[in-house]
Amino acid sequence: MAKRREELFLKNGSLLLEKLVCSFNGKSNPIRSFSDKELQKATNNYSSALDLHDSGSYKCYKGSVDDRLICVRKFDPNYRYPFEGPLERIINEIAIATQMSAHKNVLKLLGCCLETQLPTLVYEFPMDGSLSHLSPNPNRRIQSQPLLLKSRLRIAWEIANVAAYLHTAFPRPFIHRDIRLANFFLDQDCAPKLFNFFFCIPIPEGETHATDEVMGITGNIAPESLKTGKFTEKNDVFSFGTLLLELLTGQRGYDLSQDETALLLNCGDGGVDPTIPIEGEGILEQQVYKLFLRCSSLTAEERPTMVDVSKELRQILSLTPDTA
Repeated sequence: MAKRREELFLKNGSLLLEKLVCSFNGKSNPIRSFSDKELQKATNNYSSALDLHDSGSYKCYKGSVDDRLICVRKFDPNYRYPFEGPLERIINEIAIATQMSAHKNVLKLLGCCLETQLPTLVYEFPMDGSLSHLSPNPNRRIQSQPLLLKSRLRIAWEIANVAAYLHTAFPRPFIHRDIRLANFFLDQDCAPKLFNFFFCIPIPEGETHATDEVMGITGNIAPESLKTGKFTEKNDVFSFGTLLLELLTGQRGYDLSQDETALLLNCGDGGVDPTIPIEGEGILEQQVYKLFLRCSSLTAEERPTMVDVSKELRQILSLTPDTA
């Protein structure tokens, strides 16, 4: 067993170093190397009682190391991935997460364990659970406390900020490709923390798009990417539009064939999710829905950039009363 762990450590470690050199010239923020035994002890052998989040292909567990709470993300090597190379994608995710950890809306990657068949990732502990809990679910045993409209708009703005950072902060833009509520945790101040970079890819130097397998939830992928397998920043803008709709109305999708008037009337009966405490809906219907429609345009060129989305949401926030 010890020999097998050593072999996995050397294999996974060399892949990670190669990815860091290839993508970031070997630069990264330092992270800790955890042993498999450390993480088993930290999570009580990955007890289901400490389960924080289950995506199917991985689970997040609450753990404790050196009297510090942590979040341990363990991938299932037996999961039937609909694509080849989950190991390479996890290595890629670690490399990107080390670059992104300094951003205030990214769940800080503390380290990883390279002794497991698929590397296990260790993050700071998110104090307030998954952002997907904000979406109404009648089958959920415990419903989350409703958030004011302004709080949800602030969450949307901060998500737009971190997506814009991915697009503009590095020599080559990175396309996240999976911007949705389930990939964010909330901290104690109700700030969203992005933790999943599994599908994230860079646009190659000198190119206008990245090419890859089409993966993820169909309704979250821009139509031009579904058809061609080519991805640009505008794919993330489209994904953000669906996230914005769900965050504010509770709907997980919409009919692309609806015209604007029909869409406005059908989204939450013409307004915001009824569980959200709100005094008036004028700003939401007139500005946020308009932004959603532009983000969700079937034509990529008609969508705004994530930088512009962030600026517009900041302006809407400034006009939204604290009681809303």
